Order: sequence, then C-alpha cells, then structure tokens
Amino acid sequence: TLVLRELPFPAGGAFWLPFTYEEAGRGFTHGWWYGRPVYPNSSRRFLHAYLDGDEVARVELDERVSIDHYADVPDIEAMALEIQFIEVHAEHRLAGIGHAVVELMANQNPDRRLVAFSEGADGFWAHLDGVAISMLTPTRPDIIDRSSSRRPDGRPVDALAALAE
Repeated sequence: TLVLRELPFPAGGAFWLPFTYEEAGRGFTHGWWYGRPVYPNSSRRFLHAYLDGDEVARVELDERVSIDHYADVPDIEAMALEIQFIEVHAEHRLAGIGHAVVELMANQNPDRRLVAFSEGADGFWAHLDGVAISMLTPTRPDIIDRSSSRRPDGRPVDALAALAE
C-alpha cells in the first residue's frame, strides 16, 4: 500500500532543511532536495511516499499557487495546490509510482485542484489520464493537457475555468 507522509516543520526553528545532505541524494536528484531552506511562514510542504516501508517518491507542494501574473488567468491561490517537484526514487521509476502518488494526492485533497508547471516532464504529465490536474507551461500558462483534466464523471474540463466555478 502506498502511503504519503508529510515532513513536519520543527518547532521553534528559524529555518529548516527538510533533507540532510546525505538523505537528499539517496536515489533522488540531490539539488532538488537539499540546500533550499524553508522558513516558518512558508507555504511549502514536503511529502515522502512509502511503499511497503521503502521511500519510493518525494513531493514538494506549495499551498499558494500564484499564476495571476499571467494575463487573463484567474486567481486560483486558495483553490489549488501546486506540485513544485515530484520525483520517484531511481530504483522505482517506470513502475507507475509517480501516477499513483499524484492520484493519491488528488484523492486526499478533494477540495483543492492540483496544479503543476511542466518543465521537461511533459511525457509524465500527459500519461496521467483520469487524474484531475491542471498542466501549465512557463511560456503558455493557458495551455492545459485536457486529457488529464477530467471531472469526477470522466468528462474533460477546462481546468482553470473550472476553478472559477
């Protein structure tokens, strides 16, 4: 069974590094998980995904989605949850773990729309058919992979428009 566990921010700290130097690179891209401090009022959250006790993926989320600086894009800050990074452990890639993690996050956050900017991972995001997620690109925030943006009944939806409903 796949389980997501959030890393808690330590009490009383001025800042926090969610992963130690050693932890950051154990089967993951070191630079994504080490050296970027998190401050107490940050909207960033970090999740571990475990399968049968083994860490198989990591996720960095942002509680505040700020895309309103793009022209004609609605303010979705409180309605969405942004996937900043998602990475599957090197030994578990291409086994459906990433899809399962995104699906589990969507199920655990039914009142929030998952949003992700694709930076070189279009193939991964394009294969998330059936998971409600809005795909944005840095150059065209109005482009959404509608095949992966579906209502609970399976009908495609313009995800940004649906956020404003």
